[in-house]
Order: sequence, then structure tokens, then C-alpha cells
Amino acid sequence: MISSGSADRSRLLIPAAFGLALFYIAIFLTFSLLTHRGLQTQMNDLGNADQAFWQAANGDWRMVVSNDVFGQLRSRFGMHVNLLFLPLAALYRLWSRPEMLLILNTVACAAAGLGLFFFGRVRLGRSWWSLAPIGAFYLSPMVHDANLYDFHIITVGTALLVWTVWAFDTGRRGLALVLLGAALACKEDIPVVAMMLGLAYVLSHKWRRGLLIVVVSAGYLLLVTQILVPMAETSQDPQGVASRYSSVFTEPLEVLTSMTRPDRLRLPVYLLLSGVAMAWRGWRWFPLLLPSLGLAMLSDTLWMTRITGTYYWVFAEAVVVLACIEAARPGSESGSVRAGPLKWLFAASLIFAVVLSPLPFSLHAGVDNFKVVEPGITALRELTAVIPAADTLSIQNNLGPHLSQRPDIATFPRRIDEADWVVFDLHYRGGPCSGLFVRTTPRFMLGMDIDRLERAIRALMAAPDWYVVSVNQGLYLFSRGSTASLPDEQILALLAKDMAALRGEYRLALEHLSPVAGLTVGRLSWADFLAGEFLQPGNLPGDPVTFRQRGH
Repeated sequence: MISSGSADRSRLLIPAAFGLALFYIAIFLTFSLLTHRGLQTQMNDLGNADQAFWQAANGDWRMVVSNDVFGQLRSRFGMHVNLLFLPLAALYRLWSRPEMLLILNTVACAAAGLGLFFFGRVRLGRSWWSLAPIGAFYLSPMVHDANLYDFHIITVGTALLVWTVWAFDTGRRGLALVLLGAALACKEDIPVVAMMLGLAYVLSHKWRRGLLIVVVSAGYLLLVTQILVPMAETSQDPQGVASRYSSVFTEPLEVLTSMTRPDRLRLPVYLLLSGVAMAWRGWRWFPLLLPSLGLAMLSDTLWMTRITGTYYWVFAEAVVVLACIEAARPGSESGSVRAGPLKWLFAASLIFAVVLSPLPFSLHAGVDNFKVVEPGITALRELTAVIPAADTLSIQNNLGPHLSQRPDIATFPRRIDEADWVVFDLHYRGGPCSGLFVRTTPRFMLGMDIDRLERAIRALMAAPDWYVVSVNQGLYLFSRGSTASLPDEQILALLAKDMAALRGEYRLALEHLSPVAGLTVGRLSWADFLAGEFLQPGNLPGDPVTFRQRGH
């Protein structure tokens, strides 16, 4: 029996949860918009999504995009099956700006946390422990990485799947199927995750529900892969996540061997420590982790193995929270919440946030990482105002999202043979670089290492059909066939000065490399691990930095 005092206090749970969600939105929207204004977002992925949304909002249901790794114009569906982009593009009728996607990203993460709270209320009752899941989710660095850097539809998919679980568990089957359909429309890998959700219900002896989800998800997957994608996309070049797993079929034994490497094991270890180890009573939710574990452990590329600075694992974090809620469900004997899994979940999230979060309160980030260095964005707007909207643009990665609402734009050197204009920014704007957050390292923001960037600029200057037509605060604008170019002597002097400044900014940033970075993002063998090499970021192959601690 619940006392009147407890009942009165429990009424504060929902306002408290919404208060946490609003606080989360305020914090993350502020920092994600600062990263964009500070020229730290990227053509890969914010610019790609912005161009697709812009095309859909202007009536192109195929969403033809241009930043393809093979330098082709192709339907977005040839890269990712993001059907949900089509209805979501209505948001661009309200405000056609890439910032709209950053807002959507943040609201989606906040909504996922609220869904976990309401699922917790179903499982835990009117207990204050139901606030632990939402708090842990909002603290998770996996969520922070997905929210802060660019736009990723997986955040929307995570929110939809969490609310699908809540709707099914509260008897709202019609709503659950609508939410499930929207989740499936997010991305091509969501149907596999949804089939694992069906398996979870089968393991919970909810056969009809589980089989329904499996059949709907499998049917959707067949529909889009066998009918929709062939209709919208004719290119045969592999693209998207599937292209990162070709060795599973061509070199299966090598893949199985690599699964035991430390860099392939770091995601399962992280998930164990973040809550799985204490959530064994909620084991029926564990199948939902299998797609994430497969992505991390079977990938051809190092990118998919990293546990910081990427965005793939936000759904895995939600699954860990679901399992911990299930494990904390009151027993039939005592009727009280088993608080152990929730205590572990919250404590682990807090510790990981302090060590691995890109937010300024963590050990490896600060306010300098979010400074907007003017006149960066102002100078970019002034420099590129002369570019006609119909012209083709090959652009530095971190400048792309500010010019992506056009038919043909790609990250340099993609589309260079077709390009009318090329733009570079010879500044590093990310602040102190810990190495953990790969999207803000110079190599990723520039799209290449500094030496290659300088060679590319000099090659363009030497080309007979390219001319530097404007330089503004370290920003360089090249035009093909222009007659109003700047003198070569003047440009070479400015280039030498700006490249020296860029190298100096880079070296200064890398003085802050974290010993944790090699462990979380570097290519790591057992020999490296046992020798302690992971404590020396910048020395491991595959680290997202170009200058090493030694030598430069």
C-alpha cells in the first residue's frame, strides 16, 4: 500500500523527468549549435543529410546527393535507406537550415531518455528509482557523441524503438506498430535490430507480439532492398555500412581471428562495465545488442570499432538501460525495487561521462573545444557569396554543411573533375585535442592530413585551369577558368604563412592528447596492449591524428 505522502511525492516524478529532458535539450542544443557555428560540423555527415533533406523538401523523392565516395551523383537510397527523411523534410518548410537537423538530433536523444523513464515506470512502479534510467542515459558519453557531432538518424531510430517498447508493454499495439514502422524507415539496419526486438519478446513468452515484429521487420527489409532501392538507385558500387563488411565473406577466418583483438573487444567490454554485467535478470533484452556487437567486431575498418567520437552505439546504450530496468523489477516476494542494477548503471554512466564525454565537464574536454573563433563563419559567408547555387563545389569537410543546400557539392577531392569552385580553410578550430573525439581532430575536419592538404593546394595553383580568386582570414577560394585571379607571388606568401600557422595550431592542440585515446580509438593489437603502447596516443596506427608525439 502506498502512503499518501509517498503518493504525493510520486506525482513529482513526471515533472522531474520532463525537467531533466528540458535541461538536457538546453545543454546539448547549445553545444551542438556552437560546434556548427565554430566550423566543426562536417559534410560527412551533417552536410550529406542536409542536402538530402533539402532535395526532398524541394520535391525530389529520390533525394539525389553528390558526396558519394565514388564521386557520383546518386540517390540517397543508394547510400542509406532513409525513407523517414521524406516526411521529416516537411521541417524544412519551417526552416531550411542544417541547424534544424541539430535540433532534431537533440530532441530525439531527449525523447529516448523520456521513453526509458516511462518504461521504467511500467516496470518499477511509482518509484523514484525510475529517474535513474533517464539520468544514466543522459549522462552516457555514447549519447553525447551521437548528439554533439553532426546529425545521425540513428538517434531518431533509437527514440522510436524505445517508445515502441513502451507502447507494446502498455497495451497500445496500434501506436506501437506505427512507431515501429517509423523506426524501420530510419535506416537499413533498423529492421535487423527490430527482429532482435521480436526475439526478445519471444524469449519473454510473448509469441504473437514477437513473431509479428519479426514478420513486419523482415517484410520491410525485403521490400526496400528488393524493390525500392533498385527503383531509386542504379549504381552498382557498394556504399554505406554494408561496404565495410566485405571481408566477412572473402576472408572469414581472418575476420574470426581479428575478433579477439583488443580493439574489437572494447565495445563488449564497455557494455559489460556500463551495466550489462549487473543486468543478467534482464537477459531477454540482450539480443538487441547483437547487431551493435556485430558492427564493432566484424568490421573491415577501424572506424566501426571505436567507442568514443562516433555515434553508432547510442541504441546499444538504450538497450543496456532497458536491461537494467528489467533486472531491477520488483520481486514477487518483497515487492520492492532491486536497486543494485540501477545503482551500477547510474554510477558507471557518471564515471564514463567524466572520463569519456566530449562535454566541458569531462577530464578530456573544455570550453575551448566549443569556442566560436570569429571571423570564421562570417568570413566563409563573405568568401562564398559569389558562388552561384547551380555550380559544383568541392569543399573542405568542415565547411561543407554551411553550403550543402545545392545540387552538387562534395568533400574535397571528390567531384574535383566536375567542380567549378574549391574552398579551403587553413585553420584548426577544434581547441585542445585529446584524440578521443575523432570527428573534431584536424585530420577529420580537414578531410586529410596537413601535408597532403598543402600538396593539394599547390597542385591546384599549378594547374592551368584553376585560379585563386579570393583569400579571407585563412580561407582560400579557387575558381576554374577565372580571369580575376590573385598574383601567384602574393598567394604563395600567404599560403606559406597560413600553413605554418595551421601546423602550429595543430601541434599546440596535440599537446593535450589523452593516454586513454589509444585505448578507445586506435588500432590495438595484444602486443601493443601488453607493451603499454595504448597509453601513448599518436603512436598507434589508425589513431585519428597525423603528427605523432615523437618525431614532429
